[in-house]
Amino acid sequence: SLGKVQEDFYHRIDILLDTFPVSGEGSLCEALWMGVPVIALNGNRRTAQMGASVLYSAGKPEWICKSEEQITNVVAALAVDIPALAKIRKRLRDEVAGAALFNPRLMVVSLENAYIKALDEIRSKEN
Repeated sequence: SLGKVQEDFYHRIDILLDTFPVSGEGSLCEALWMGVPVIALNGNRRTAQMGASVLYSAGKPEWICKSEEQITNVVAALAVDIPALAKIRKRLRDEVAGAALFNPRLMVVSLENAYIKALDEIRSKEN
């Protein structure tokens, strides 16, 4: 459970931008749970890909950006439509609660499927 200061913080912001090039994955999970949309830039290093991984596992790949220009466009689209942003904020916790990020069983199945896919790709290259 979050402390009062953390809860107050998430109630005061509309959108959280992930840090780059080192992602703040714990903060991203907290923000999503508190109903705050998170925008992340997917980079080339593992530390810069964690935000994208969190968002993918939360079922929010539309908030993963490939460029700074895309981040600007996504954030602007969210920020300009206040009624839509309010709807997102209201339903986000329920949406992510059913995603792999917050569902250990689903996360394990997702991870197993990723391993199987990777193994199949390796085997197909060997043949």
